[in-house]
Amino acid sequence: MSTSEIGILVANTAEQIMSRDYQPGQSGTDASFPAPFDEKLWAVLEEAGLTAALEPAANADLGIPAADALALVRIVARHGAPVPLAETLVANWLAKDAGLEAPSGPLTLAPNHRLERLELVQDGQNWRITGTARHVPFARDAAGFVIVADHDGQDYVAVVDASGVTVTPKDNVAGEARDTVVFSASLTQDAVARHDGARNQLHEMGALVRAVQMSGAMEAILDMTMEYAPQRVQFGKPITKFQAVQNNIAAIMSQMSAARASVEYVLATFERGDRGNAIAAAKIRTGEAATIVSRQAHQVQGAIGFTQDYALHTLTRRLWAWSDEFGNETEWMHRLGSALFARPDQGLWAFITEDI
Repeated sequence: MSTSEIGILVANTAEQIMSRDYQPGQSGTDASFPAPFDEKLWAVLEEAGLTAALEPAANADLGIPAADALALVRIVARHGAPVPLAETLVANWLAKDAGLEAPSGPLTLAPNHRLERLELVQDGQNWRITGTARHVPFARDAAGFVIVADHDGQDYVAVVDASGVTVTPKDNVAGEARDTVVFSASLTQDAVARHDGARNQLHEMGALVRAVQMSGAMEAILDMTMEYAPQRVQFGKPITKFQAVQNNIAAIMSQMSAARASVEYVLATFERGDRGNAIAAAKIRTGEAATIVSRQAHQVQGAIGFTQDYALHTLTRRLWAWSDEFGNETEWMHRLGSALFARPDQGLWAFITEDI
């Protein structure tokens, strides 16, 4: 939910754009795989300034509140639009936080797995970036990459032009572009900056936007289920008259609400210094909810939910894919558990109420 006047205005603008300029049937995203990048929609979002809405704390007076900027991600995910708004917002945010300028156009991030490493080496007065990143969102359509690389054991942020990479197209289970990218490019000094903690920032922000996207997709799934169920007649009456179906719908509503609440909490406290534990909790909770919501929605809507020309499976496939990206529930549970055991004198209740 928007938290400011300008946030409400921006959210309304995004809703109007999605209703007016996004036609799922034309791009094929409601019925085909892989889901193609919607260039026309992206141009409209970019012209409206929505792709650069998220600003670091140091530049917060230049943009809108972070909670409102990230709420745009939920709106786009709820409509199922195949554009890298989440990635571009985070890429611009990370580049600006490091004092760098990212190019205009769709952007993406790398690496998206903690174990992957990209290397920076000095090349005279310039730098050279090398390495391979897998499952990079929308890499084939990106104008540039904001990446985190290692040099002498330190985190650096670099902006890499699309001409400096080799992309091998691949897709995730939802048909979204998750490409393999080989980096081998020379970078100027003004495209690279040391930025302590950048790797954690990238992973946390990636997890946060995926949680926001999942909460938006679950809203759309609930709406679709509520529209379908009263119209589906079995044994002479709508299936909403059956208690089992009512229980299924109640489970969808409760799980969606819990997931959204966990995300809203992070957004409301976004500007505080240490938000990692809150993000971990949100990614865990939305991942758990995604499994239940998907199962219950397909239970209610039956076989039609898997047909090519019905949109439910495009949303549930996204939930399955997004729950694994930037760390699944197990990884983030491990982080929360490690943080708790690192403070044995604090106690569980204090940890929940003070550190999350």
